[in-house]
Amino acid sequence: MNCPYCGTPNPPQARFCVGCGRKLLHAIICTSCYTALPPDAKYCYHCGVPILRALTGRESAPEGQLSAAASLTGVASPVASLTPLTTQPALGSELARLPAPRPFRELLSDLQRYLPANLYEPLERRPTEQHFIQLRTHLTALLAMVKTYLPRPVVLAPQPAGEPAGGMCRGVFVFVDVSGFTPLSEDLKSLGVAGAEQITAIINGLFSELVGALFAHGGTLLKFGGDALLGLFQAETEAELADHALLAIQAALAMQAVMQQDKFTAIKTPGGTQALQIKCGISSGSYFAAHIGTRPEPELGRNGAMAYVTTGLTVNLAEQAEGHAHPGEIAITAETVARLTVPVETEAVTRNPDEDFLLVRAAPLAAVGTLGRVLLHEPPEGELQAQITYLVERLNHLTAYLSNELISRIVTNPGDARIVPGHRPVTVMFVNYVGISELIEDLGESQPELITAQLNSYFVHMVEVVEKYEGMVARMDQYAVGDRLVIFFGAPRAHEDDPVRAVYTALEMQQAVRRYFSALQTPAGIYRFRQRVGINTGHLFAGNVGAPELRQEYTLMGDDINMAARLMSNAGWREILISQATRERVAPFFELQDLGALKVKGKELSIHTFKVLERREEIGRTRGLDFGESPLTGRDEVLATLKVSARELLRGRGKIVSLIGKSGLGKSRLTREVRSWLLTEGMPEGADQVQWLEGQSLSFSEQMHYWLAVQIFQGVLALERAATSDDILFALWEKGEELLGKETAREAIPFL
Repeated sequence: MNCPYCGTPNPPQARFCVGCGRKLLHAIICTSCYTALPPDAKYCYHCGVPILRALTGRESAPEGQLSAAASLTGVASPVASLTPLTTQPALGSELARLPAPRPFRELLSDLQRYLPANLYEPLERRPTEQHFIQLRTHLTALLAMVKTYLPRPVVLAPQPAGEPAGGMCRGVFVFVDVSGFTPLSEDLKSLGVAGAEQITAIINGLFSELVGALFAHGGTLLKFGGDALLGLFQAETEAELADHALLAIQAALAMQAVMQQDKFTAIKTPGGTQALQIKCGISSGSYFAAHIGTRPEPELGRNGAMAYVTTGLTVNLAEQAEGHAHPGEIAITAETVARLTVPVETEAVTRNPDEDFLLVRAAPLAAVGTLGRVLLHEPPEGELQAQITYLVERLNHLTAYLSNELISRIVTNPGDARIVPGHRPVTVMFVNYVGISELIEDLGESQPELITAQLNSYFVHMVEVVEKYEGMVARMDQYAVGDRLVIFFGAPRAHEDDPVRAVYTALEMQQAVRRYFSALQTPAGIYRFRQRVGINTGHLFAGNVGAPELRQEYTLMGDDINMAARLMSNAGWREILISQATRERVAPFFELQDLGALKVKGKELSIHTFKVLERREEIGRTRGLDFGESPLTGRDEVLATLKVSARELLRGRGKIVSLIGKSGLGKSRLTREVRSWLLTEGMPEGADQVQWLEGQSLSFSEQMHYWLAVQIFQGVLALERAATSDDILFALWEKGEELLGKETAREAIPFL
């Protein structure tokens, strides 16, 4: 920091000025590492620990002393005069006091989710006071860890699972995109686990400093998006919006200054030297914030899944602004510049010229005080059982916003939770959903409940489909047009057929949008909602990213995830585009249209792309050689047995035949041989009366009632994929009457 008397720069740990020898009276001392900090610091710049204090109003910096923004940006401009920053929303009373203690036995079902076995098992017998103390210690550490995975609005005011809420807000968004990660990841991938750990150290070091700069200027981090992040500066009034726009600009300048360090501009790898850069986009105005999610179903063992969403044109514009910047630049909407009460240095954008966006070159320094943010000690002081009740109820609210897989990974050792990073095969799906921004523009202020209901209904329908196929909705975030869902198949849960699951999911999601969201009737008119999907399969870096003590997320990064996003952006509305890598895994299951080579943004070479049309009526070859490529050997006895069973069928004696063997021994080949003999080659007497029906149970169908029967009946009835329930009912009756006669059909069809 700089001495307030002589202006001499001092090292962070200095207590006295190295120039004039005076005591640095205006410094704040970090209670963790004892670093001297400027008076407006919110987090220690050395170790990242929050500065615990509760100040109201504004604190003025001594004349001649540079603010935190100055020390980070290095921009020597006059200090701007700002109105005092608004105090953070008051913490709810439920966070400030203990609830009435609940009987311990009532808490056991919840505790089983939050405790490792060695802590939970003694609680089921005769727990002692020491067990309860250990329990409180563990839950306190778990709560602290859980909060690092959530944005501030959720931490301060989570909604109960399944109870949506939303409304219009004001704020300034900063969208930051990191470039250079893909070649860095590819270079270090060859080192295996060591390479993954090195990537984690680099990216977490970077995000720690970027998040630290954002927090130091009063912003909050809403979410990480792979190798990008979205920050928000909330505001209550138009005057605050102007002040916070300047803070957002200062934060972006500070983040660009972070990127000038050698540890990010000259990273040594086995393939050479790599560099990381960022580009930023800033927008301001009104946006819609909502808590949405599914209700818990305890009888089915399902916890409610919640999400915090910020959406609307203002959010979209932040990403559009970023698209007008080159690495190392900050693009801002012209509307935000016009809103500022102090001048900033700007120039026209050179990338995709557009008068609605400008580049920021310099800005005055903001002499601001603290946000008056109080970091409440949790749990509050009080009786032990009441504290445990508080912790359990608090965790129940917050963990609804996190995946069960993540919770299970951090409960073992929440004080030092470690998710091992690595490269793993993953299928990534990007889903772009449009229509909500227009609804917000017209009805956001007058009917927020209608928008919340629409967002919640969409989210619930999509989550139900994704969970059916055991994927994971990673996030619902902003896009340049509309909003998008990011869905992973293979992380953290992996299945052999993840690409197939992803395409099944995409088809059902598109069907749900057509059925439930194609036209919404409102007092302001009819709104149309559409969706497009891109899917890619590849090896991605998976792990925790962010600032472990401040804000982090479990996410995936790499070029293969960017490829899924590019496929999505090139898809037509209602379309599903997949890459060649995904097509190789799913071709036997779906009808595909070869679109040839497609030129996509950010790629010098075109990529081979396919459009998914529908499920195949008959699943094709999933392994082995095509029929006829080689003679069948060593299976004559089994084949003869199958032919005997087929002849008995033709004589009116049916039976069940089980063909059992390990994978790759030729079960599918034997089945094809019998079919070919029965229906084409041998054609024994009566074979023309045989109808051959096939169904295939897939790995994810075990929990889906009557999956195999449904597949077979679809073949019997020759149903179209878009058939309605009425179409199915009529086809069942028609076929039943044909085969059984009207009287018997009346009895049988209701069961089908």
